Amino acid sequence: MDINYDETLTLLLNKRENTSVSKKYNLYRKIRRKKPFQFELSKVVPEVIKNKMLNKLKSGKKGEVQINKYWVNQLKKYYSVSNLELEEKYGLNLKKYNYPMFK
Repeated sequence: MDINYDETLTLLLNKRENTSVSKKYNLYRKIRRKKPFQFELSKVVPEVIKNKMLNKLKSGKKGEVQINKYWVNQLKKYYSVSNLELEEKYGLNLKKYNYPMFK
């Protein structure tokens, strides 16, 4: 792909995207998105209290994502073909890492 390894490493170093949030904060966001609850918290409570409240909600155990069996199977089907091609083309052992590998 003609990508400079050192430059790529520098650009990606300590970069995080889509970081997970706490279960409590995720629940807060879900409730807030519902029609009767759509409001700006800072319009209801002072900024200082809002920040303390949000920090408390953001702390704690991270939320988990659950994918139902139907979508897990769809993803496996979708990636299986390309995983087989990668394994054959580059002599990789993707089965060792539980990559989906069926035709």
